[in-house]
Amino acid sequence: MRITKKLILLLFFSAIIIVFIIPFKIPYTFKATAKIYPSQEWVLMSGQDDSFISVIYDNKTNVVNNLTNYKFERGDIAELKINPQLVSGQQINKDDTIAYIHSYVIENELSKFHSEIEVEKASLDVITSGEKESIIKEAEKKYDFAKQQLKLDEKIFLRQQTLFQDSVISTAEFEQTENVYQLAKINLNILENELISLKSGDKPSEINLINKRINSIKNNIEILENQKDRYFIISPKSGIINFSPAFGQYFSISDINEYILKIAVQLKNRMYIDSLSSINFEIDGDNAINTASLLQITNKVESIGSHQVFFIKALADNSDNISRGMAVQCKIGCDNVSLFEYCMRTLDFIY
Repeated sequence: MRITKKLILLLFFSAIIIVFIIPFKIPYTFKATAKIYPSQEWVLMSGQDDSFISVIYDNKTNVVNNLTNYKFERGDIAELKINPQLVSGQQINKDDTIAYIHSYVIENELSKFHSEIEVEKASLDVITSGEKESIIKEAEKKYDFAKQQLKLDEKIFLRQQTLFQDSVISTAEFEQTENVYQLAKINLNILENELISLKSGDKPSEINLINKRINSIKNNIEILENQKDRYFIISPKSGIINFSPAFGQYFSISDINEYILKIAVQLKNRMYIDSLSSINFEIDGDNAINTASLLQITNKVESIGSHQVFFIKALADNSDNISRGMAVQCKIGCDNVSLFEYCMRTLDFIY
């Protein structure tokens, strides 16, 4: 049978007519690119003024939890010491110790208090041994030192007061300086009474004062030790640790039980998303078809290359073979349409 041009045209137009009148419908799908994020991620990052910030990002609900700011005094040297046994990709359990923040100010204060308590104990030994004259000389030295310390603390207080009035420093910093100044005055008063008591021969009173000072120093040591304990960075959740530096992060611990897909959809497909029926995606090197459940459709439009896109968020139904940071190709299933409508949408997609 000879095929003529008329026959070819007839078949062509017949096919077009069939496309218009064919009764059955087919599912409309389009492709989109997605990036995979953990459902939750705990991050330790650098903050302002050399501070450290610990925070949990919930990528499923867009909520920030457990925000902790490790802020240090001006002039302090805070050093982050990460557990050297940890490596990227390692499994971390909840309550594992990840790092420790070393504060030189706290260590110096502890050293000073330990020295002071030894001096006080030595003074107590001298008093109880009956060496009256040496006790008085020691008390005079301590009293003279306390007077010099008060003058220094007063200068610092007046300077900080000016800075506070000018809103340069915070209320907390000013109150801390004021407390130090008031304690210096109290300390001088105690030492003065102690010296008077010694010169008058009131030995039991002197012993009582030294014991009070020892107890006060012990309380200060306990406060600083408790503060040191809070500088141990303990993991609030289990997951995989990652030390890859990004945006000032020191490390992150990612939840491996659930993963979120952030899918970039071209704006021209926005009208079809309302009838979304399925989300499938494939991982490179794995022929299995993975599915995800829709969580959220955002209204914010962004530009990627020459395309305008908006994002939808989906929860992967299976976490096997999935890792944070993966880029995957998704197939988005929408409504069932006629063959003609499918062709029209596809042509629009292409052109």
